[in-house]
Amino acid sequence: MPLVCDSKHSPRSPAPKGTKRAAVIGGRQLVRDAMVKMLHSHHLSVRFAWKSAIEMRKAATESLRPVHFFTVICDTSVDLLKQVSKIICNRGLNHPVVLVLGDCDPSNLYEAIRLGVKGIITFEDSSKDFARVVRTVVRGGVCISGGASTMLTESIVAKRPKAHRPQITLSSRETEVVRLLCMGLSSKEAARRLFISAKTVENHRNSIYRKWQVNNIACLIRRALLNGLVRF
Repeated sequence: MPLVCDSKHSPRSPAPKGTKRAAVIGGRQLVRDAMVKMLHSHHLSVRFAWKSAIEMRKAATESLRPVHFFTVICDTSVDLLKQVSKIICNRGLNHPVVLVLGDCDPSNLYEAIRLGVKGIITFEDSSKDFARVVRTVVRGGVCISGGASTMLTESIVAKRPKAHRPQITLSSRETEVVRLLCMGLSSKEAARRLFISAKTVENHRNSIYRKWQVNNIACLIRRALLNGLVRF
């Protein structure tokens, strides 16, 4: 049976208005319990704590709607993250995911970004780092912890061709669009921030993809990090 634990409240009692609720999935029992306590210590309630995606799949869609974000714990791979992302998609939910990763292999980081994870933290980061990532995500932003960001940057630099490549210059508007897209904003959300139309943002996105020779957001973030346009 899944553990149901709403901080200082019984599962049937609603948390105080404005309290952000989480569901924790995966990890060994001790790690999962520690994650629940950490969330409680930062005034975030935990509605569910599941051992696996199978337990999550048994939960009714309506019971998941009050949850503000999912925290997925992956030790050595992101297989669980893929399963959780599929459940979220199939249920028609739009909840952000924070990934707690044990193995910071670059391939796991790239896959997490491709799957649309909004926050990444590693086992080596502090509880303050975790709180910063979670709070950024529940406010609608994107945040990668210092440990994960360092690993990602080092991987990108290591793969950089030794031969000189001419610097491709983006316009000031394209640079603004890149930064907003890397924050996880959609074209419509970026358009509202820049006071332009969504179609114009899409035109800028297509131009950036063409200039940088990329075709997805994960590759865009990689290039933006490499060119120093964003920092997580």
